[in-house]
Amino acid sequence: GNDTAGLINISTGTSCIGPGKFATVTFHTPFAAAPRVILTPANAAAAGLAAYVDNSTITNSNFDLQIASGVVSDSTQYLWYYYIVQ
Repeated sequence: GNDTAGLINISTGTSCIGPGKFATVTFHTPFAAAPRVILTPANAAAAGLAAYVDNSTITNSNFDLQIASGVVSDSTQYLWYYYIVQ
């Protein structure tokens, strides 16, 4: 992927946490202003989580991927497609 569109791939280890901040995604090149981030699950594991982009964390250089509810399983691959609109 690139800063405009791509795939977020997170593989968990052990002792995963529950709902809350799951990851910070950092852009390779900062945008001129904070963009809009569109996120959609790309596998069943990701679809099973209530994942969202926390609007208050979007900056010109990164955003946080949050989990509202669901169980983050150990040793599991989670995939989301993202699309960035400036």
